[in-house]
Amino acid sequence: MFIFAFVLRRYINYFATKLSPTEHILDLWEARHREDSAVTDLMNSLRVMGRMDAAALIENELGIASWL
Repeated sequence: MFIFAFVLRRYINYFATKLSPTEHILDLWEARHREDSAVTDLMNSLRVMGRMDAAALIENELGIASWL
């Protein structure tokens, strides 16, 4: 995640010009993470960033029981 965040930092001005920067960042995530564990990796990355709320939204949407 650190590397991904570092790469995104280079393009912060690009994302800032978008109507929905989050949508573009998640589209980039999806394009770069095609493996079966991609959703779990995204949830773990969100937790590392302190975004428990965002990880919980994904868990709820997918019907995954939270163990934390």
